[in-house]
Amino acid sequence: MSAPGYQPFTDNAFDVEPGRGKAFNSTLVAVNSPHADRPVVIGKEGFDAPSPQASYTFFSQQPPGSYSFRIRLRRSGIINKRAKWVVNYVDNRNYIEYEIDEKNVKDTLHQNGKDQSKSVLHRLSGSAGDVYDLAVLVSANEITLSSAGQKIDIASPEGAENLLAGKFGFPKDENVDMDTFRFTGTPSR
Repeated sequence: MSAPGYQPFTDNAFDVEPGRGKAFNSTLVAVNSPHADRPVVIGKEGFDAPSPQASYTFFSQQPPGSYSFRIRLRRSGIINKRAKWVVNYVDNRNYIEYEIDEKNVKDTLHQNGKDQSKSVLHRLSGSAGDVYDLAVLVSANEITLSSAGQKIDIASPEGAENLLAGKFGFPKDENVDMDTFRFTGTPSR
């Protein structure tokens, strides 16, 4: 895809299925723009102000890029220690929830009220106090997780459509060190 005065957009990984429509969203970057091809780094100031009605705190937009943060596992009732975050949160019936505990990473695709989960063992060792430094790389069709440069082998949820349609965020009560939060990417203009 291209337009005069803008950098061409190419993505060899875009899937098209016969007989099915698929949403496609992209933002073209102006060739003469001072921001062309320059990723930006945004910290905790990129989050929307918390709302008393919402159970999540969201990054103001979900452009392609990497979200890195330090998160501490916490006990929730009698459930094992764990920590959660969400990607592509469109509404309370459509989002992807990730959960990490001392042994596993689990993703749950919530799509129109139906839930589909999978989990994989991870070989990460959290630092003192069950703290993990994580990076979540999000593009229109893939989510990749890593910690300290070590990729966590969990595939993007099957059946998820445009992964940039919603927002990235944390449950309000999650124990995230917001001073370590960084988004690196090219936000929408």
